[in-house]
Amino acid sequence: MIDKVKSGIKNVNHKIKEIRVSRGLTQSQMADKLNIAPRVYQYWESGEKEMKVGTLIRLGLVLNCNPGDFFQKAKTISSKQGRPKKQK
Repeated sequence: MIDKVKSGIKNVNHKIKEIRVSRGLTQSQMADKLNIAPRVYQYWESGEKEMKVGTLIRLGLVLNCNPGDFFQKAKTISSKQGRPKKQK
């Protein structure tokens, strides 16, 4: 049970990063928009520090998305992604 919760939190962190990158923002820019130190934002995104619900709401406002989006499964980047399939 605890492993599932930890895995879910890790997915949230990855999803936040995925959305941030898709918006073309750096961690430093996010910290500026949230009026926090860049290291604090890095702790949140890496999962080193837990985020409160209010933080997720603020992140949603800055990233212009619903905080519920953070709980959707993050995309994984595969080394094979985008390669055409071999023709037989």
